[in-house]
Amino acid sequence: MWLRRRGAQSLPCSDCARRGLWRSIPVCSAELTATAETVDHLCRRYGFPTRHARLTPTVRGANGRIWRLDTTDTRYAVKELFWEHDVRPEAIPHEVAFRNATVRNGVRSPASIPNVDGSYLTRLGNVLVRLYTWVDGHPITTPSNAASWVGRTLAQMHVLHYPATGPHDHWFDRCPSSQEWRQLARDATTAQAVWAPQLAQALPLVDELSILVTPVATDELITCHLDLHPSNVLLNDNQELVLLDWDNTGNGSAERELASALMAWHVHNGRPNDAAVLATVKAYRAAGGQASITGTHSFGTHLATSLNYIHVWADTIRASSASAEHLDFANRQVTQGLNRLPTPQLLTSLAELAGR
Repeated sequence: MWLRRRGAQSLPCSDCARRGLWRSIPVCSAELTATAETVDHLCRRYGFPTRHARLTPTVRGANGRIWRLDTTDTRYAVKELFWEHDVRPEAIPHEVAFRNATVRNGVRSPASIPNVDGSYLTRLGNVLVRLYTWVDGHPITTPSNAASWVGRTLAQMHVLHYPATGPHDHWFDRCPSSQEWRQLARDATTAQAVWAPQLAQALPLVDELSILVTPVATDELITCHLDLHPSNVLLNDNQELVLLDWDNTGNGSAERELASALMAWHVHNGRPNDAAVLATVKAYRAAGGQASITGTHSFGTHLATSLNYIHVWADTIRASSASAEHLDFANRQVTQGLNRLPTPQLLTSLAELAGR
C-alpha cells in the first residue's frame, strides 16, 4: 500500500512513523519470528551470551512490537520496527543525546543500547530492531494521579532548551485537506469500512479542527519528546514513573507539547479533569517550565497528530499487502481516534483553565 497525499505525495504508515510526512511509505509486511537462529544472531550482534537466551513477545503499538530478551545476565527490551522505510538512522544519535540530557536533569527512562558496531539499529533477517534496557513495571491506570509528574517531567525537558536539529517534521503542524478527507470518506464507504459512517459524520468537526492546525514558528522550535502519553509511561517496582518511547523525539514547541500533554492525560470522554489540569500546570511552573497555553491554537500539535493518525490508519483500506493483524489494529485506531476528537468548545475551556 502507498499512503497518498496531495496527488503523488504520501503520508507515512503510523503515528510514530511520522518523520516523512511527504514521503511514500509502503505498508509493513515483514514480522519478527523468535527462532533459535534469530535469538542467537541478536545476542551476537550485542555481545551477549547466547546460552539459554530467549525472546518473548510482550505488547505492540502503532509503530512496533516490544519483545523481552532474557539472557543469563539480565533482560532487555527489543523493539521490532514495523515501518522500516520511515526510520532515520542519522537522527538517532540526537535522540539518544537528548534522552541522556533529560536523564541527567531527573527524567527516568530506559537507555538505548548500541550493537557491537556502535549502531542503534540491527537487522534480523527482513526486520529492523532496536535494543533498550528493560523496565519492570505496570501501566498507568489513573492518569490524574500522575498530574504533578507530567508537569514536572515536561519542565525538566523544556528547561534544557535542547536545540532543534535537522528538517522540521510537518506531521506536527500540517494535516490533510478537506478534499482529501472527503475522498477518504468516499473510499471508506465504497470499501464498507466499519467506521465509514462515523468518519462521514465527523467531517464537519474535522474541518473545524483543521483550521486550528497552523505552522510552528521557527524561533519556537526546540527538541521535544513529542509522545508523552499515559501508554508510554510505566510505574516501576520502586513506584517511580518511567518515560518510554523516545522514537518520536524531534523539533517541537514547548507550548504545544504542554497543551498536547493536558489533552492526553486529563481529558476523558470529552471532559477535562480540572484539578489534574491545574496540578500539571502548577508543577510545570514550579519546575521552571516557561511555556503557557495562550489559546486554542496551542493545541495545534495535538490536533495535527490526531488527524494525521486517523488519516493514515484509515488509508489502510487501500492496502492489499497489510496483514490481518495490521488491518484489525488499523480499524480499532480509526474508531478510537474519531471518538477522541475534541470539540472547539472543549479546547476553549481547557485553554482558559490552563491559563489561570
